[in-house]
Amino acid sequence: MMSDVQQQAERVSEQTLDASGSLNQITAAASDIRQMNEQIATAAEQQSSVAIEISGNVERLTQLSLQTAEETLSTRNGCDEMQQLAGDVQQQLSRFELVKQ
Repeated sequence: MMSDVQQQAERVSEQTLDASGSLNQITAAASDIRQMNEQIATAAEQQSSVAIEISGNVERLTQLSLQTAEETLSTRNGCDEMQQLAGDVQQQLSRFELVKQ
């Protein structure tokens, strides 16, 4: 009987050691998972910051494109007006005769 109790105590001791080892492995795995979660969170935060920056850049590009389009139209209108004025000057100059002396 005493021997049975001693054998059971040894089995319980071995099982306790096995359980302790398993708990240590679980703790290490949980720590690894926590670290990975932190890395994922950091990467997601960085990606979010980059996405916000890209969005701002796209908005600025859109505004610059609109401004450039307006200025291009204004330049074209100015060129058309200058062409008209040049035609008017040419017409007026054609009325004059050059006199040779």
